[in-house]
This record gives sequence, C-alpha cells and structure tokens, in this order.
Amino acid sequence: MSAERPDEGLDRFKRHVTQLTEVLALRSIWHAHSAVHILGALSDTLLRMLRLSLVYVLIDPSADLDACDVWREGGEGLGRLREDELRDLLAPWIASDRSPSVGAAHDPLGGGRLAVASLPFGFPTPLGTVFTAASRADYPDELEMLLLQVAVRQASVVLEEQTRLQLQRNALAGIEARVANGIRQLTEANSELQGLQDGLAAELRAMADLHEFSTRVPVTSDVQSVLEQTLLAIMRLQNADFGNAQLHDPERGGLVIVAHCNLPLGFLENFAFVRDDHCASGRAAQARKRILIEDVERDDAFAPHRAIAAATGFRAVQSTPLIGHGGALLGMLSTHFRKPHRPSEFELRLTDLYVRYATQAIERKRAEEERSKLASIVENSADFIGIASLAGQALFLNAAGRKMIGLHDGEPILDDIRSYLTPEDSERLRSHIMPAVERAGFWDGETSLRHIRTGAVIPVLQHVFFIHESQTGRRLALATVCRDITERRRAERAASNAQEELAHASRLLSLGELTTSIAHEINQPLAAIVTNGDACFRWLECDVPDLGEARASLNRIVRDANRASEVIRRVQAFATKGTLIRSSLNVNDVIREVLALTQNELVREEVVLHTELADDLAAVLVDRVELQQVILNLVINSIEAMRPVTERTRVLSITSIQPDAASVEVFVRDNGNGVELQHLPRLFDVFFTTKSGGMGLGLSISRRIIEAHGGRLCAKPNPDCGLTLCFRVPAGGRAT
Repeated sequence: MSAERPDEGLDRFKRHVTQLTEVLALRSIWHAHSAVHILGALSDTLLRMLRLSLVYVLIDPSADLDACDVWREGGEGLGRLREDELRDLLAPWIASDRSPSVGAAHDPLGGGRLAVASLPFGFPTPLGTVFTAASRADYPDELEMLLLQVAVRQASVVLEEQTRLQLQRNALAGIEARVANGIRQLTEANSELQGLQDGLAAELRAMADLHEFSTRVPVTSDVQSVLEQTLLAIMRLQNADFGNAQLHDPERGGLVIVAHCNLPLGFLENFAFVRDDHCASGRAAQARKRILIEDVERDDAFAPHRAIAAATGFRAVQSTPLIGHGGALLGMLSTHFRKPHRPSEFELRLTDLYVRYATQAIERKRAEEERSKLASIVENSADFIGIASLAGQALFLNAAGRKMIGLHDGEPILDDIRSYLTPEDSERLRSHIMPAVERAGFWDGETSLRHIRTGAVIPVLQHVFFIHESQTGRRLALATVCRDITERRRAERAASNAQEELAHASRLLSLGELTTSIAHEINQPLAAIVTNGDACFRWLECDVPDLGEARASLNRIVRDANRASEVIRRVQAFATKGTLIRSSLNVNDVIREVLALTQNELVREEVVLHTELADDLAAVLVDRVELQQVILNLVINSIEAMRPVTERTRVLSITSIQPDAASVEVFVRDNGNGVELQHLPRLFDVFFTTKSGGMGLGLSISRRIIEAHGGRLCAKPNPDCGLTLCFRVPAGGRAT
C-alpha cells in the first residue's frame, strides 16, 4: 500500500471528526425510540459512515431486550447470504467471549477476504454483540475502531437508559396494578364482609329461633302442636312458600297429613295418605333420609304428581323424615317453593336440628303416654306387682299387691322383699331364685306369700326379673309379678279328686269285665284246697295214719290258700281307692301281673298271646296300680277290638324295649279291624269311643296317667291290620 499524503490524512481525520460528532448526536436522537429502531439506525449509520460490507447485531438470549437480531448489508454479493450462512461466517467471533476483536474471514460469495471487527454492547448488563465486516484489508484502523466503539457505546447507553426506564415503568405499572388489585380486593372483601355480616346476623337470628324453639317444644302439650310449630319454624328458616307435616300410621303403613300451611284442598286430597315412593315424602320414607327435588319438572320419578304440583304452584320440594331412636319412621316434614330452589347447607343443617328436637319431643310425649298407660295397667292389675332396688329394698307395691298381703291404704310397705314370703320361700329366694335371676335375667315358678295380718299362706305363680335401661341395657331395678293361684289350687285338687274317682270307677269297670277271669283265678286254688283237705282226712283216718302224706296235703292247702289270697290282694289293690305311691319297679313284672288277671279272658275270647319282653330293662319310677290300670286298659281295648274278627286267628302281641338309656317303651298290638284314620286324632279324647257299649274313658285316663309320669301314649295303625298302642315312660330309680 502506498504512503498516504498529508492532505489526504488531514481530510480523513476531519471526516472522522465529523462522523464522531454525528455519532455523539445520535444519543439525543435515539432517546425516544425503541430498541429495534436504535439497533437498526446504528447498523445503517455504521454501514454508511465506514463503507462496510456487513453489519450484524446479535442479541444475547439472556438480555431483557424487546428486540431481535439485526443485520445490514452493503456492496454487492453479500445480499444473497442466508442467515444461517451469515452465522457460519461469523461463528468464530460468535463463539468467543465477545470482547472487542478483529480478524479476517473468507468471503463465501466474492472469493476474497473480509476484515471483521466485533464489539460487545450493553453495560453493565451484556445485551449482545455488533459484528462489522469490510472488504478493505486495513479495516478497521484506529479512527474507525474509535468510531465503532463510540457508536456502540452511545447505543449501549441509550439502550441501558431505556431498559432502566422500562424497568421503572414496569415497576410503576406493577405497583399501580397491585394498588388497583388491592383496592379491588379490598372492595370485594368489604362487600364479602358485609355479606358475611348479613349472613352471620341471619344465622344468629336463626340460631336464636332454634334455641327458643328447643325451650318451647318440650312443654308443648301434644304431638299435633309439636309438628305444627316445627313446620312453621322450618318454613321461616328456608323461606318456603308451602309446607306440610305428616305422621306415620303403622297400622296402615303410610303417612297421613296432620298439619299444613298455604296448601290448597286439591293437594291435601291428593297426598292425604302417602305410601308409594313417587313423591318426595314417599321416597324419603322409603330411603329413611332427606329427599331434595330442586325442580319437579326435571325429576322423572315425580312425574305422576306434576299436575298437582302445577295446580298448587310449587316447583321445588324437600322432605325430611323424623326417625326415632330405634330406626322407626315417626313422620315427615316437607317444604315447597314456587321456583326451582335448593335450601342452603346451613338451612339444611338447622332443619335437621329442628327435626331432631321434634323427634325427641314426639318420642317423649309418646313415652309419657306409654308410662301413663303402664301405670294405669299396674294400678288396675289384679296381680301383685312390686319393684325393688337391686339390693332388695322394696320401692313400690300396687294396690292389688297391698290387698293380697293385707296392707291398708296409706300403710308403708315392707322394706325387705323377703318379708313378703313364707320363711321357707324366703330362704329359697336367697339360695335359689336370686342366683337364677342373676344368671338368666329372670325366674318363673311357684312360691308362697304370707298375709301379714293373719299369717295365711298365699300360693302364687311368681315372675322375677330385672328392669333394664333401654339404651345401655344397664340394670335399674328388680321387679316381680305374682298371681294368686289359691282358687286354681282348689280347682286342681277338685279336678285331681274327680280324676282319681274316674280312674277308680274305670278300674272297677275293668274288674267288672274280668269277673269271670277273676272268679276262675280264685276257684282254682279253692278247689285245690278242698281236694287236698279231703286227701288229708283220708291219710289221717288210715289204720296207720300217714303223717307224711297228711303233712304234704296240708302244705298244698297252705300254698293254694296263699295263691287265692294273692289273687284277692291284687284285685283289692287294683280296686281300692288310695294315695298314689310311686316306686321303682320293672315294667315286665307289671305286664305279667296284668296278664295273670286277663288270662281267662284271653282264653275265653280265643286270643293267642305273644310276648317279647326285653331282659335287663331299666327300672321306672311309677305308681304300680296306675301302671297296672294303663296296661290293663290297653289289653282289654285290644281284646275288644278283635271280637269282630272271625276269618283269622286273633293275636295279641305285647313287647317291651329300652330304646335308649332314658326311657322304656311298651307296645300292645292287635290284629283287629283297626280305627278309621279320621277317628285317630280323637282316640284319646274323653268320652270318645268307636264301640257301641264303650264309655270313652279307658284310653283318655291311660294317657293322663302316662303323661303325669312324664311319658307319652300314642296309637298308630299297623301296616296290615289292627292297631298298635304304645307308651313310653322315663327310666330311673331302682327296681324293687
């Protein structure tokens, strides 16, 4: 390069000074412009002043600058560069630390060299880098670099000022926005606070109304008034237009309107009795919980009642059931609204409290009514009814109890419950009755009270039990109910005597039927006695008396006399009316005794006897005479049942078995014509008989005797022909 002349250098210096002055003036020009405008103007100014091929302003991604990359191109050729090609050209400088740097790069289009200078801009915050390029080899000289630095510095200062100003404006706008938002929030809070104050005041008034209601309802006289007051209170709480209260009728199984407000006659007739689950109250009764219908026109289940709803003028309804402690439905409270509506949660919570108070009041009123009924029953009962503490101190005795033991009106009751009993039962109360009550909660049985005036014994049926608290089951007191059975005892004794007389008459009738057999049983030993007596005389009248034969004849006389005496004793015992004596004996022995009495009858009636008596039977505790009567009745009944039989052999079978360790059974089977099935259930009824000459006493008396011994007597038809009579008695005792 040739040396520069002095005048040329001076001109260039003057030009640079002018350019520098122009650059310094840019700050005041850029002051009111945007960052995009400033960077574009900077690029245009540098491109023009320094005759550059390229100016590229790269914005730092982290810079808070409202601008994008800017590039300007001068000369020819470079205008065809794409942005990615431009970045590739400047890549070494872009990748550097962005400190001022100078270098050269290959011109991708012209094929020559480009001188490149890069300067960072932005202070103290880095904003980006300005890249410049020229085709002059000496670019940039000192003055050009100075001009570049001043121009970039001027742009940096303006951008920094604008950034600070923008931050200040943003901060101010943020403050103004926060102030406006605060004012808005404060206004909304004041409005909400006013609403809360109004709502709280309304809730306080509602709570005050609820408190006043809770103090008024318990003293209300009847259930009707309780429901009316509750309905009005809930309607006032919910601002309802209509309302009705219903009571549950357990006999009819539905709800009946007992109170209403503003409802027309058509509604009352339509819902006079509710049992289905279509309307709100019916569904609430079924579900045992509140039903809310916000719009009846949109509730499909309510469709059958929309016409009456339209006629009445309501669109919304809520029904809340009254549920007792045991889960029983007591009633229903319903409110209706002219427009689609849903009560608030607060209103619904208070509604539940109103309903709870009403439920408690209704249950209390009904409990009082029940107590009054119970008190009336107790006072008017003919039975002795007493209540005592758990320790046994008498607390209450009804009028009938006072009269039963001889206490006058106004006279204090006896303190100790044992004082009401006879000494024997007083001890039994301590040792047996109270322990049984402790175990099972109650005791039933017969005891004896004593008349405190006369000392007379009063037999009673007594029921002793604990009175418990219904909710917890805790024992509260001891109670007793005693029924005087003096008259019943007299009647039982009279009935027992009559039964004994009847049984005695039955035995005499049975003996009458066995007269021939008994006479035969007695005649046989008497005839033998006569024969042996004659023989004894002959042995003694011999020339040489045969004392041995005479003694043998006398022994036979004694034996036959004892035999006749035994028959007479049996008949006498069977016929004698005496006190029942139970003893342990073997059933087979009694069977054999009866068969001995009936042997001649069996022969006379041509009956074949079969016996199958089990060995080692357990003993039974019975009255011998009564058991003889039962077996005799069964045997005679079977013999008489076979009298019409002529085409087959008459067979009587008697069997004894022991089916288990606790009982003994006896079967008396005949092969007669049997009993018609329709008569079988009445076979043991008193005075029922299928025989023309029968009295209908034998089998009924036999059943009574067996049942009195804790056993059972029954009859069942045989598979082929005839009837089997069977009785079972408990095993126990020891045979004698």
